[in-house]
Amino acid sequence: MTKIINLLPWREKSAKRRLKHMSLQLIVLILLTSIGYVYCFEQQALLEQQTLIQRAKQEQIRLEQQALSQRIQHLQQHMVLPDTARLATADVLTMLNMLSSLPLEQGELTSLQLDNQVLLLQGQMEKQQAFEQLHQYLLAQPLFSRVELAEMRSESAQIVFEMALTINKAS
Repeated sequence: MTKIINLLPWREKSAKRRLKHMSLQLIVLILLTSIGYVYCFEQQALLEQQTLIQRAKQEQIRLEQQALSQRIQHLQQHMVLPDTARLATADVLTMLNMLSSLPLEQGELTSLQLDNQVLLLQGQMEKQQAFEQLHQYLLAQPLFSRVELAEMRSESAQIVFEMALTINKAS
């Protein structure tokens, strides 16, 4: 006698188990995909929000820079420079060159001051003749429109002087 084994219920149980396992995997996959999708949308929204914030900051900086530029232009237009700052570079170089070649073999300059288009020279000389030579040299300079002796006094074998040299405005 032969025995017959019915394998149909075992196959059905196995098929049901595989179907449940595959359904569970499909549910997990759908769930993970949904979570990833939501996460991507949240990151994109966050990125867009940060971009908007950065653009607003850039716009604010641009406006502040523009206001600052306008303020600088306004200040430059209304700024009053002292007369000493209005000397041309060529005049300053000519003046410095002239001062370096002063005939001071028997004396020296003790002070130089440029104020309101007037150069004040203070110094001392050993002899009257050397002082006269210096005075004639300054009178011959075209850079100065006027050479005035502001002070002159004798102190222990030396002549102390102060001269005011008016700088030509036409130079």
